[in-house]
Amino acid sequence: MKNLIILTAIFNFLIVDNCFGQTQFGRDEKEVKNLILKSFDEIFSDRKKENIDKFYTDDFVLLEDGIVWNRDSIAINLDRMNSEIAEKKIVVRRVNKIDVIEVKIIENIAWLAYHNSAIYDNGEGKIYGEDKWLESAVAVRTKDGWKIQLLHSTPKKK
Repeated sequence: MKNLIILTAIFNFLIVDNCFGQTQFGRDEKEVKNLILKSFDEIFSDRKKENIDKFYTDDFVLLEDGIVWNRDSIAINLDRMNSEIAEKKIVVRRVNKIDVIEVKIIENIAWLAYHNSAIYDNGEGKIYGEDKWLESAVAVRTKDGWKIQLLHSTPKKK
């Protein structure tokens, strides 16, 4: 009887611990996926450079189609885009979609592989264009939550 109680206690501990671990992984996985999509929405769709701090680490790097970007170069590009759009007096809306291929999380580091697409329209049905990429990301857990440290983006052939 004593052995049965001990085995039951060990079994219950392992089940509870395993369930908690899966719950934490599931929560982290959801947060990291949301981090990626929200970063594209709040930085590139909204074209707001002030959101860079919210989503990117201080040492963030984006490798895209042979070009190395950092926080400063992205902010400069957003300013340029906003000026061009204002000058042309057009409405450009970017709608992002991400299809995650795989997520791996080990302690405070996560990496993702995903398909990314953006449709550019005027908000009333007129489509200006669409871009598609195959991307990967590395995110790290900080005191402020998950942040993106590295993005690697390869444009898909049209």
